[in-house]
Amino acid sequence: MSQEDDDKYPASAVSSWSGFVYQGKIALYHSLKIIHDGDLDFELQLDSSDDFAIYKNGKLHTAHQVKAKISKYRSGYTKALEQSTLIEHDKIKGTTRYFHVSVPLSNTDDHRGASGEVVKFYRYGNNYYCGLGEIEGLTKELIKKYMYQTAHHCQ
Repeated sequence: MSQEDDDKYPASAVSSWSGFVYQGKIALYHSLKIIHDGDLDFELQLDSSDDFAIYKNGKLHTAHQVKAKISKYRSGYTKALEQSTLIEHDKIKGTTRYFHVSVPLSNTDDHRGASGEVVKFYRYGNNYYCGLGEIEGLTKELIKKYMYQTAHHCQ
């Protein structure tokens, strides 16, 4: 967070708990999206390689960093973006990395870190952000689409 944001929103358990809940909802949404796209052979891990990660055949497939920050400036995420590019643990060269934000940013271009690795901002429809109050609706809509799709395949 920028100094300005820190002054407006002092650190508290409420903000960290809210961020943790948001992180879980984003992980659920992404997992349901994978299922909706027809892939059932994956494993979701929370707080492992990143805030959450998708594994396939025991190997890291995608790493996800989730930020429920208030900062609307990309500069407020510089440190986290760079950290997302690190080659560590099972995040090897070529790992697909995503960055999720809860507010619109003026710049959502891919971030290339000092390691040479790239982090992409996650896309929600036409947006590169999903607000704290929006993720539940998007998730319910995705479930409805999946149920409709599944019902037609069963008939």
